[in-house]
Amino acid sequence: MTGRDLSHQLRSFVLSIENRKSEMLNRRSMKKKNRRIDKNTTRSARRWRAFGKLLLCVAFLSFLALDGYRSARGFQYWWRNREIKRGYVQEVERLRQEQQRLKEEIHKLEHSLLTQEELAREMGYIKPGEIVYKFVPKR
Repeated sequence: MTGRDLSHQLRSFVLSIENRKSEMLNRRSMKKKNRRIDKNTTRSARRWRAFGKLLLCVAFLSFLALDGYRSARGFQYWWRNREIKRGYVQEVERLRQEQQRLKEEIHKLEHSLLTQEELAREMGYIKPGEIVYKFVPKR
């Protein structure tokens, strides 16, 4: 390599550094300009965001109002069914008590000789060797 080639390379290197430096300065100045533009657009964007949030709140509140209306009917339906269920539960309890009473009566009829004899006498049966007296009222 000759001295001329070296000086040419050195110049091209220095020029490339200067070009990079000027590009960086241009980028910085463009960023500042973009920031100004961004500030203006962010103000309008903030307004649009606020308007969107307002619309969202209105939609949500209207949904809640509609749902509240529907749930009021649902509450009445639930309350009525709750009362019906309460009546059924009482009826089931009453039937269970009656079932228990009938089971006890069946047990007495099967195992208690006194109860069996009482029932037989009510039906008109007599023991062998007994004499039955019937009293007929006078007319």
